[in-house]
This record gives sequence, structure tokens and C-alpha cells, in this order.
Amino acid sequence: MTEDIIKQNIEFAISKEKETAAYYRQGAQIIQSSEGKELFLDLASQEDLHQKKISALDLERIEKSNIKNVPDLKISENLPELKINPDMDYQAILTVALKNEEAAHTLYQGMADHSQDPVIKKLFLILANEESKHKLRLEEEYEREFLAEN
Repeated sequence: MTEDIIKQNIEFAISKEKETAAYYRQGAQIIQSSEGKELFLDLASQEDLHQKKISALDLERIEKSNIKNVPDLKISENLPELKINPDMDYQAILTVALKNEEAAHTLYQGMADHSQDPVIKKLFLILANEESKHKLRLEEEYEREFLAEN
């Protein structure tokens, strides 16, 4: 596998992270809930950090990276697809964020599953793992706020 192909895949991942950060920032401008604005701006910042981490990846770092198992609470799988609107409550805002992180994980996992090259496969597994961490954080918040017995 040439370094050019690896760089192309890294550039693709960076563009997806930029797109996601912009999505969260746009959502923060639309949503009226201060709690929702704060969550979306925090998620945008995390995506910005993701971009920096991906930019710093090189062949050696990819090969040496360890991927830790991230639990999946499977909350998002049972939630509806929603579009951002100004009057969303916090539960709907979390739902949008959860579905977004779930889609990002699915994208990267699918790319890893279809990669023949072990380095590219590992790159996308690393990215899928990062999205799983975001999803877990949001699922734990959703569970605390809306599923826990009061």
C-alpha cells in the first residue's frame, strides 16, 4: 500500500470530521436550548480534536495503535431519526447527536471491513473506535437523563 493511498484515506477522514464539526456548530446556532447549544459546541470541539489527531497519524502510529473495546449500550439503535429544529428539547438533541455518532461509527467500521490493506483497515478501526467513545458518552447521558428510574 502506498503512502499516497494512506494519505488519501486520512484526508477523507479529516474531511468527514470537519463536516461533522460544522454540522454540530450549525445545530448549536439553530437550537434555542442552552443545554443543547453547549452539548453541540462541545461535540464540535471534540470533532476538531479528532481532526488534529488524524492529521498527526502516520504509518508507524497507526500500526502501533491499540484499539480498546468500547461498550455499546445500544440505546441509539432504538431511537428515531430526527432533524435539527429550533424548538428541540434536550432529549431530541441527544437523539440527533447519538444518531450522528452512530452513523460515523458505521461509516468507519464499514470502510475497515472493506479494506484489504491492514494499515488502512486499522486506520478506520481506530476512527470507528473514537466514534464509539463519543456514542458511549452520549448514551450514558441519555440513560442518566431519560432512562434511569427516578
